[in-house]
Amino acid sequence: MGDNLVTEVSLRPTEEADLPLLLAWRHNPQVMRYFVDGGETWEEHWRWWQSKPCSFIIRYRSRPVGEVHYTLDALPEVGIYIGETALWGKGIGREAMALLLQELRASTWRHTPYEVVVASVHPDNKPSIRMFRALGFNFERVKDDGYLLFRKHLGEVEAKS
Repeated sequence: MGDNLVTEVSLRPTEEADLPLLLAWRHNPQVMRYFVDGGETWEEHWRWWQSKPCSFIIRYRSRPVGEVHYTLDALPEVGIYIGETALWGKGIGREAMALLLQELRASTWRHTPYEVVVASVHPDNKPSIRMFRALGFNFERVKDDGYLLFRKHLGEVEAKS
C-alpha cells in the first residue's frame, strides 16, 4: 500500500461495460454477506443499474476494485462495497466514500448540493460501521428490516484520525 492512499483511490461513473464485473462481485458470498438483497440474475442486475444512475466504480491504482453509489431521493442514501476482497481493510472504501461525500456536498454531479445523507448498514458489518463513524455519520435508529440507519450532515467530510 502506498503512503498516499488518497491519490491512489479515484471514482469514475459506472458504465454498461462494468456490469459483468459488478455482477461477479455481487455473486461472491463474502461480498454479499451484508447486502439487503442476495445474488441477482442478469436481468435483475440490469434493472438495478438502470435505477441507480449515480453509481461509480472505485478505482485503486487505476484498476476497478469496488462500487459506490447514492440515490436521487430527497434524502439520498449512500452505499459501497469493495469487490476485490484481498483489498478489504486497507482504507480504500473509506477514501472512496470520502470522495463521494465531497462531490455530493460540492454538487459536482448535481445542480443542488446535498446537505444530509444516510446509510443503511447490516448490524454485523463492523468494518462498515467503523468506516461510516470515521466519516462523521451518526447512528440514528434500527430500521424495520434490522439494518442500522446512519445519518451525516455534510460539511466537513474528512475522515477522523
